[in-house]
This record gives sequence, C-alpha cells and structure tokens, in this order.
Amino acid sequence: MNKTLEEASHCRRKRIAITTFMLAADPVLLDFVRKLTELNHGRIYETDPNNLGSYVFRDFVRKPAQAAALAARETTPAMTTPSPEKQLDDFIAKFTPNMARLIRAARRKMRKRMPQALELVYDNYNFFVIGYGPSEKASEAIFSLAAQAKGLSLCLLQGAGLPDPHGLLRGSGRVVRNIRLESAASLDRAEVRALIAAALEHAKVPIPRQGVHQLVIKSVSAKQRPRRPGGDVNQVVRLASCLRQTRRRSSSRRALPTTPLPTGVSLVAPALRYSRDWNRRWRITTNSRRRWPTC
Repeated sequence: MNKTLEEASHCRRKRIAITTFMLAADPVLLDFVRKLTELNHGRIYETDPNNLGSYVFRDFVRKPAQAAALAARETTPAMTTPSPEKQLDDFIAKFTPNMARLIRAARRKMRKRMPQALELVYDNYNFFVIGYGPSEKASEAIFSLAAQAKGLSLCLLQGAGLPDPHGLLRGSGRVVRNIRLESAASLDRAEVRALIAAALEHAKVPIPRQGVHQLVIKSVSAKQRPRRPGGDVNQVVRLASCLRQTRRRSSSRRALPTTPLPTGVSLVAPALRYSRDWNRRWRITTNSRRRWPTC
C-alpha cells in the first residue's frame, strides 16, 4: 500500500494527474483511494453499487475552495428515464380523449390476441404506430395499429396476398393492406379475426409460442403533424391574433406583421393565405394547396 502511495507521489512530481472512477462501498478502500488521489493531486469519481446513477466528484488539483465549488456542481442526482409504458401513454395522450380510448382498447385486444408478440412503437411525423411482430426487426412485423387525427387503422403489413372474400382490405400496394377501425369491437368481427389468423399463418417469420412480450420505443420524430383535428389551441390563438393585426394594418398600407404564423394549423377545410389584389390592398383568399406564409 505504501509503495502505491509513493508511486502516486512520483506521478505528481512528473505532473501526471491520476483520475479514478470508483465503484465501491468499503470505507477502508474509499479512504485509501482518497489518500492516493490527494497525494497525486488528481481527481476521483465516487459512486455506489446501489445508486449507479449518481456520483460524487472530488478534485485535488484545484485549491480546496475551488474544488468544493466544482464538486457541488458536478454532484448529479440519478437520471430517471421514463419507462416504455410511460412514454407510450404520453404519445397516446396527444390525441383526443375519444381517439385515445380507441387506441388503448385496440391495443388491449391485440395484446390479448398475440401475448408473445413484441410491440414496436413509432411516434412519427404522419402517424403514431404500434407494430406487432416476432422480433425488433421492422421488416418482420405482421400487424400495426396506425393512428392519426382522422382515425385508426389495422395494417396487415404482409397482407397483399391474403384472401379477402368480404372485401374488407383497403389499399393497392404490393405488400400492405389495412382495415379502418371505427371501434375496438371491429377487431372481434368474425371476418376480421379470420384475416388476422390468415396473416399469422402466412407470416414470413411466425411469432414464437414461447416468446416473451416486450415494449420497444423505436423512434420519435421531433416534428409531427397535429394529433388532434384543428391543431393546437395555442396555435389557433396566435393565428387569430395575426389575422386581427392584418385587418388593422390593411387600410394604412403598412407592411404586414413579422410574427411567423404557426405551422400545421387547419381551422377549416381549405387553408388560408394572403394575396394582393389590383388595388394593392391585402386580402385573404383560400387555396387548399398552399402552406401558411410569413405574415
């Protein structure tokens, strides 16, 4: 032990600082490492096996007052990452209460039908999707629940070649077909259950009977379409304020306000835009193919 402390002092004379990352709770070992680090004028990160998310930083390079201030800043609490179920609840909560209830009810029925399937969650730009398959590979998924503000659909991701005597399947692509779900009870219809059974039977990779359920958050898009019809309430308020400013300034021929209009707001079916008429006054016209300009 003394030889080790001598080596630490020798390293200090050579201007070699030792940084120690310590995972232990033994007081004797803690005292030794602190003494070694103090002799070396190095740094030490101490943590506990029972609380790995937090640590204590000790700095013997700086002066005691500086080291104490830095240690106070660097002592961090354990970081809590939301569980997949909590994240899923937050994703679903973006929808209207009726749509959220429909998504949760449909998910319960799919879980009951395939308890061993992995659930793959994608909170993407256009759709919120819960996929069901034998593994985390998206290419092996068999079903998915795809939700947007307009409604919920059950997608058969390998359903292009399935028999459909009742004409329930929608879509004309080479691989995917879907069924519109007006309610969770749609999944209990005999013809829908038959399609689900056929999709499981013809799946490229079947769901193992001894598999273990797992919920995996695959991706979350930073930018998303509004999950509720009409967009966000705050965006609508900003839009109304901008329209009022435009009406007040139109008579004086001043420049339009520079406040950017919100994106993704749909108050009515056609979108609104500004255009100039021949009298060089600003007016509002409708055009369903134009995005909001900056007003």
